[in-house]
Amino acid sequence: MFQLLLFVPSYLMRNSKHSSVSAFLERVVVLLQELGKKLFKRRRVLSREKRKRHQIVGAVVDEGLITIHHLKKRRTSPRANITLSGKKKRKLIKQLRHQQKEKATMEVESRAAPQKKHDTSSAQTKKKSKKASGCQDDVEMVDVE
Repeated sequence: MFQLLLFVPSYLMRNSKHSSVSAFLERVVVLLQELGKKLFKRRRVLSREKRKRHQIVGAVVDEGLITIHHLKKRRTSPRANITLSGKKKRKLIKQLRHQQKEKATMEVESRAAPQKKHDTSSAQTKKKSKKASGCQDDVEMVDVE
């Protein structure tokens, strides 16, 4: 690590007569070292931000079909072009179609279900209460030897 060096005569540092001067100089040296560290950190942080601003980002061929793996790849190497093979592209399109079909069927079922829920909800609670009342007996286990 870089240290700022300040020329301090040895007789000032060790002489007991000038202890206040030596303490002051030690403090100055420490402050200058900290300042140097902060300046280096600031320069490092600024250069990192500058690199991020001017970073070249690779092309994405199929924007609608980006997976988690591609996002991880983008995080580690943003310059890399993201392309999908024909096989993987077909698989992803197929998965999306199936998901859309499932959503459509769920929406149809959810629209039809509220009308039936009001009729059967009282019957279901009666069944549950009968089952719950029948299972209240405690059973003890007996050891057979």
